[in-house]
Amino acid sequence: MKRIFVFLGIALVILLQLNCSSEQEKINNPTLSGVTDDINAAPLVEEVNLESMYEDEVRKLATKTPVQLITVIEGTSKVIVEAEFRRVESSGFGFPLYECVLTDEAVQAMGGLAQGMSGSPVGPPGKVFGALAYGEAWAAAPHRFWVTPIGAMEATLEHTTFGEFLNPPAAPSAVVNPTYVQVKTPMTITGIDNSRLEQLSSHLSGTRFDSVEFYSRIGGAPAATPANASLNLSAGDMIGVATVTGDVVNSIGTGTVTQVYGDKFVAFGHDMFLDGQVSLPVYRAVVDGIVANTRISYKSSTVYGNPIGTITKDLRPGIVGELGPAPSMIPVNVIYQPVNSPEPIRKRHKVAYGQELSQLLLQLH
Repeated sequence: MKRIFVFLGIALVILLQLNCSSEQEKINNPTLSGVTDDINAAPLVEEVNLESMYEDEVRKLATKTPVQLITVIEGTSKVIVEAEFRRVESSGFGFPLYECVLTDEAVQAMGGLAQGMSGSPVGPPGKVFGALAYGEAWAAAPHRFWVTPIGAMEATLEHTTFGEFLNPPAAPSAVVNPTYVQVKTPMTITGIDNSRLEQLSSHLSGTRFDSVEFYSRIGGAPAATPANASLNLSAGDMIGVATVTGDVVNSIGTGTVTQVYGDKFVAFGHDMFLDGQVSLPVYRAVVDGIVANTRISYKSSTVYGNPIGTITKDLRPGIVGELGPAPSMIPVNVIYQPVNSPEPIRKRHKVAYGQELSQLLLQLH
């Protein structure tokens, strides 16, 4: 009889542990899956072709004119998110900003705007007048956001950077209304513990990295291409821009494509590092889900496949990319000598040119 009670006790403990494990998995996975079922429009599985709409037309729009935001909420399929145009506002950037309000109840329930949505094309149905770029921190519904005009983004296609001719035009003022903040680029870094990431963020505060938000995760290297992924890049697609790739550490920022012009495209609606001329590999990306956050939610995304081209410019109105071959990168090999092993461990990485400071990430991991 005593043995029976012992066995029953062991079985009860195992059942409790299994139940706790199941609950723990739910807690550790904060992404909101299946959200596209509640979005007003069905997922857009085909290419999105939008007509550019410029400032003179936007100024004629009435307040509360319905507009649409195209973005990826889950997977690689794009969805339409409902919003309203409010007004044109002046800024210190050398171009105006368009104020809009998010009206889509399903997205509001998910937490509203999310980092990684920056670059999402916004405009009346079938048109794009700009890219979602700025929002309110600690905002409550209805969420307001500000749009970088497509005209300013298109100007970056032909803009002469300092690195090209060493004779740049006067830089626009960096002053921006304090009531709204940049919808930062989520920069996912693998191979670094959260505590070290917080230390890194504090050291880089007030530097060129202020336009990105650092996150750590176990996996983050380019994955296999999803079965339903489109072979063509179009407005609303997610992309990842890498500064470091390799066996352990991968540092990749993700955002949204605003408009495509043949083999060139513009994205993000704001700068990444404001570096001017750059040479960064760009990948397609898939959204794992939206991670809710009181301050501002963010898209949990993973890049996949091989690089599809190069980011060539990083300017105030957005980034410019060219589809085609991947850029050259700096090979960096890290060698470890384990205490209990005579054989060293070698890990191979690549760092983008102009991003040499990112080699610190290899030392931190």
